[in-house]
Amino acid sequence: MAPIMGRQQRLAGPLMHRLLEILEEPPPTDSGSKHRLFCELLELEEAARAASIEQWLLDEIQVARETAGEAMLLTASEILKH
Repeated sequence: MAPIMGRQQRLAGPLMHRLLEILEEPPPTDSGSKHRLFCELLELEEAARAASIEQWLLDEIQVARETAGEAMLLTASEILKH
């Protein structure tokens, strides 16, 4: 069991670091940047699942991805209205 925990911790570090970088950046304003952020968070979430990291970190990534997705959809909706 110890080798699995060590692997999870090694993989969780870079994922957590990238999530913190994303959260510290100003939110994107244009639709292309919002889409790129959503895709990056989706990839980060997939990597987190594959690494079987702790649930709390996966939850944080999912919340960030959902928020980015909502922002992307709102922007698309606004574009369609005009």
